[in-house]
Amino acid sequence: MFKNIINLKSLMRIGILFVAFCLLIASFIVPPKAYAGYSYVSVSSTAPYIGDQFAVTVSFDGSNYQGLEGVLTYDSSILEFTGSDGSGTPTSYGGSGEIRYALMQASGTMYMNFYFNVIGPGSCTISAISNLIYTSDGQQLSDSSSATFTASRRPDPTPTPSETTSQTQTTTETETLSSDTSLSSLDISAGELVPEFSSDVYEYTVYAGEEATKCTLSAVATSSTSSVSISGEADLIDELTSRIITVTAEDGSQANYTINIVKSDKPIYGATVIIDDIEYESFQNLSETLAPSGFTLSKASYGDEEISVFKNKDNTIVITQLHLKDSDTVGWFLFNSEENPAFTPIEVIDLDGVKYAVFASNLNRIYGIQGDKEGYFVYDPNTEEFIFIESDLDKSSEQEKTDENTEVSSAPIQDNLKIYLIIALVTIVLFFVVQLFIYRKFLRKNKK
Repeated sequence: MFKNIINLKSLMRIGILFVAFCLLIASFIVPPKAYAGYSYVSVSSTAPYIGDQFAVTVSFDGSNYQGLEGVLTYDSSILEFTGSDGSGTPTSYGGSGEIRYALMQASGTMYMNFYFNVIGPGSCTISAISNLIYTSDGQQLSDSSSATFTASRRPDPTPTPSETTSQTQTTTETETLSSDTSLSSLDISAGELVPEFSSDVYEYTVYAGEEATKCTLSAVATSSTSSVSISGEADLIDELTSRIITVTAEDGSQANYTINIVKSDKPIYGATVIIDDIEYESFQNLSETLAPSGFTLSKASYGDEEISVFKNKDNTIVITQLHLKDSDTVGWFLFNSEENPAFTPIEVIDLDGVKYAVFASNLNRIYGIQGDKEGYFVYDPNTEEFIFIESDLDKSSEQEKTDENTEVSSAPIQDNLKIYLIIALVTIVLFFVVQLFIYRKFLRKNKK
């Protein structure tokens, strides 16, 4: 009997050591998390003047970030977008009130700089919305932030005493120089101007038609003392041609009217699409000339309507353009499924005159054709080389990947850790059940 008790004690010691070992393993496979995910919007000035250059910085507080994507909104009657840069590998597109941006970075603080010209007076709120931040272990964080400023006309400088004396001797005419920088009319030789002309609207789109080769502009200033100059060429060589009309007032102040000339017909909008609480409109007449490499124009069903889309050769990838309601902004999106439709933002870029689709969920992966290969590539901007990584996936696999990318949830690696923990806990419970069974059997034996 004494020997059996000793064996039982040894067995219990082994059990305790086994439990301690399982807890130690569990502590190592669950990594600590230290992600803030906070974004900050800062502006170069809270009270800029018309004509000033203006900068907006969106920075992200934290570490172990691998990439991000988001949307910057602003008042296009006050600001005119001119460009952007940032840390890591930044990309951005858009204008007219909304800019979509993406950034890929291995380490360090992430930030994006956006540059504007101040073109009109008023209060403006800059908002960084729908920020999706990807961490190095596959997590996805979400955050938004904003900043506000007020733009105004530059005041006349305060004269010195000597200048005051000089000014009293000048004529009344020099004291009443006109500051009118508006246009009274704007005419085009081809296509349709959208929206209709108004002197206080500073950006327009001209749909000149696919066969148009030239579009001349003519503009008349409201004030007879103001001058008008028009930059850019009338010949339509590229798919999109931007021209600037500058109105210079008698007192030297200036205002710019931006005219974007597109070689396509006026779009026909269809169904309304809501993404992140933002309303978009689908297109029913997209042009074949917009298709990225590897895609052709096609149709797809969305609700009760047909919309224009672009499909790859195996119809496993469907992309389209959507129009932001009440603006001139158009963005590219991945159309995931006709049965359970969902739209994911992507980007289309131009490399050496060829358009490629860039998928936002894989910030460095593009789809297109290079030589005799069609599928996914990684583009190295330093060597300008395309590295082929895989051909088209079957439709079901691609759909599963798309569904995973659109879910805001824990990464697959976290799901695996949960499984490991469950297995460890089940093993511990089973071990103690066996111990209890042996102990009860031992007691019955001793009673006999």
